[in-house]
Amino acid sequence: MNKKIPRLLITFALIFPIISLGQTFSLGTAENFILFTGNGGVSCTGSSTLTGDLGSDLGDTIGFATSTIIGSVYTVDSITEQAAVDVGIAYNQLISIPTTIGSHPPAFGAGETLTNGVYHIVGAGSLGGNLTLDGGGDTNSVFVFRFIGAFAVGGAANLILTNDARPCNVYWVSEGAATIAAASTIKGTVIVNNAAIAIAASVNFEGHLLTTSGAISVNDASVFYISNCISSTISTPPPPSTCNPDYGTTDAFCLFTSNGALSNSGASNITGHVGSHVGAVSGFGAATLIGSQYNADLVTAQVAVDLSALYASLISAPITNTHAPVLGSETLNPGVYYITGAGSLLGTLTLDALADPGAVFIIRYSGAFSTAASSNIVLVNSAASCNVFFVVEGAISIGAGSNIKGTFISNNGAVFMDNLSTLEGKLFSTTGAIAYSLSVTDGTVVCDSSNECPNSTLPVELTSFTAKCSGRAVELEWSTATEINNDYFSIYRTKDGNEWEDIARINGAGNSTSIKKYSFTDNEPYNSLIYYKLEQTDFNGALKDYITISQNICQGNESKVSIYPNPCIETLNISFSGDQNKIISTAVYNLIGERVYYSENYESKIALGRKFNGMYTLLVTLDSKTIIEKFVVIDY
Repeated sequence: MNKKIPRLLITFALIFPIISLGQTFSLGTAENFILFTGNGGVSCTGSSTLTGDLGSDLGDTIGFATSTIIGSVYTVDSITEQAAVDVGIAYNQLISIPTTIGSHPPAFGAGETLTNGVYHIVGAGSLGGNLTLDGGGDTNSVFVFRFIGAFAVGGAANLILTNDARPCNVYWVSEGAATIAAASTIKGTVIVNNAAIAIAASVNFEGHLLTTSGAISVNDASVFYISNCISSTISTPPPPSTCNPDYGTTDAFCLFTSNGALSNSGASNITGHVGSHVGAVSGFGAATLIGSQYNADLVTAQVAVDLSALYASLISAPITNTHAPVLGSETLNPGVYYITGAGSLLGTLTLDALADPGAVFIIRYSGAFSTAASSNIVLVNSAASCNVFFVVEGAISIGAGSNIKGTFISNNGAVFMDNLSTLEGKLFSTTGAIAYSLSVTDGTVVCDSSNECPNSTLPVELTSFTAKCSGRAVELEWSTATEINNDYFSIYRTKDGNEWEDIARINGAGNSTSIKKYSFTDNEPYNSLIYYKLEQTDFNGALKDYITISQNICQGNESKVSIYPNPCIETLNISFSGDQNKIISTAVYNLIGERVYYSENYESKIALGRKFNGMYTLLVTLDSKTIIEKFVVIDY
């Protein structure tokens, strides 16, 4: 393909007027790209996370198969052709702005603070240590750093923005190669003219990396995302307040992995749904599960999409604080905390919301995260677990006996929760196995109206949507905590996810700040697995899809189990009403989760022999649910 790429960039300086610091600056179509080159390859080694588009107008994009890309990849098409033009225009505009500070040494950082201006360096330059850019209370403050040579960012360098300085108003322009060393945290737009860009491992970058001509290489475990403000006239919004349906369908789950096995061992107590979209789900027959299991179906497909969106919103939140790798024995106030590399929690971490029920805590690690045994997270002054997030670029390990709160998301890593731990919140992985062992989790904590999220535009705060059999019919029930401008709900059903049938319309409450409960009975359900979807419509016609749930065939009679005597001595009698052919197994577990009896058939009597005194759990597992009964054994 014969590409006409603007190589004589001086031409643009003659066509486009010189801009001043007070004017709005735009990257054109390049605004959507986080990595872009007009001529060269874009490559990745290892696994990174990129929120934004990437591409090349004359080259290949390779090595991103193991990375998470929340965006699109473009190569040699009309979009990249226009982006190449716009990068050239942006470069020429930036080098045309008159210099205001020409006396700064080539090295920036080392703890210094700078105000807005155009800094011009004759030759190569660098950034090392901490550099603070002070916006002086003006969201339109622009910082331009121009190097007539290469630009290098040192290891663990950190750019800090204060007093309304915005990452979208920071520009690094170099006439030579740009290199960003490992474990650095950088913000702004990097534009390189006719040279390469190289990013080392574990870099956190907010902005754009663009070159008119040159290769771009990305190393392992780095995180890239585009600044929330698009131009110098738009302020970056505050960290996301996610105590609302922005969780999407993940809100109903407490344990979920988009790609990996999900397993439980021992008699755990779990409140909330569990599932995996790609991978086996096992061991939950031994648990007391107040919720449902989902595996590789339409429900898990949507949860995987919503988990990706939740993760993307959290890593896009502007960083407000950096922190040492180890947390614990301290109190943190609301904010977005960034930790370079792996880290841990030791002892007790207190999160203080300062009496703001909408306060958000986001703690991000660019490596793995673990808690020591018996670690604790304590919430005070209106802090809510649904507003606490640990976002980890690697494995998560919760030590035995820990008592923790919040939503824990591993990106491309495994998750393990050890024995006798308690979690008020959720354990998620975008790609990785989750192993859960003999613990207690409640994933259904909902922020009530006193914790209403600021600036929420969602019309309805949905708190539940469930299905259950009533004879052969299916009863659907849902409830809301708040409603704004809510006209009505629609219920859809499908067998295969391809064709959805509209089966009901239920009027909404309009505007409400109290709990509202709704129900609908599907008296003629399909004679197969059914998926139900809830949709909400505003008075102005706007639509919102909420959670999708599933229901197996209803048989006309609820299956029930009764046991006697209780307490028992040697023999436990079991009475079962329902279709015995649907029984998969009968099992008994002791208090520490050991299985002391197992059969793949229905058993009306179980000879226990001389077991130890104590409480036991009977699990009768059917093809659609598990029935749990507790009983006591007394020895003679």
